[in-house]
Amino acid sequence: MVDVTAGASGVTGREFRIGKVISKSFSIFAAHFGTFSLVAGVVWLPIALYGYFSQSADPNAQGLQALISFVAILFLQPLSTAIILYGAFQHMRGRPVRLGESISRGLARFLPLVGVMLLALLGIMLGALLFIIPGLILLVMWYVAVPACVVERIGPIASLRRSRILTKGHRWKLFGLYVLVALISGIVGGLLPIAGRAVGGPVGVLLAQWVWQAVAQAFSSVLIVVAYYDLRVAKEGIDIERIAVVFD
Repeated sequence: MVDVTAGASGVTGREFRIGKVISKSFSIFAAHFGTFSLVAGVVWLPIALYGYFSQSADPNAQGLQALISFVAILFLQPLSTAIILYGAFQHMRGRPVRLGESISRGLARFLPLVGVMLLALLGIMLGALLFIIPGLILLVMWYVAVPACVVERIGPIASLRRSRILTKGHRWKLFGLYVLVALISGIVGGLLPIAGRAVGGPVGVLLAQWVWQAVAQAFSSVLIVVAYYDLRVAKEGIDIERIAVVFD
């Protein structure tokens, strides 16, 4: 586990600002648009195919497709976030972003990440059944659990606990960020399939949905990474090199 104590001069007490998180995330994402989108695109391809073939009337086929979608979300989504996380940290450190190296680093934390994702999904789903609001609270509270798991090399439960500590005092801001991203993603994600259908029919819809999900997921992963970093700076006064020393 990395040292999480405060003490880096010049950064202690810096305010956590959503505008800064968004601006920095756009800069990082734009610099590595192709690489990050490719990583997320691999994850979302099975899900996009599920959406395409789910029109089948065969209940057995639908069940299999649903299982593939669930497995992709449970196993591949946290892995893609971890891969993008490493690349984003390398960018913030002024170092080259290499896809092979990023994949290797992400795979190193694969099993703990699956545990984080499984616990988070179960908790959020259970909370959503209790009049939705508890699920939203947990969603925001555990927003940075994945980077905590990767960077600090802690287990699933400890990662959720760590995220709860880091997000405390900033959850309304993070909730606003989540809502903003969800709205934009919903609007663009609703318009692109219309354009895709006009150009290429059902296949055009599939391609439009897949491309947008890849881009949106990749950018969301960068947002989570930057939010984690800025939360640690605001709460602990720790700089990027001390956070990312675990990668050396």
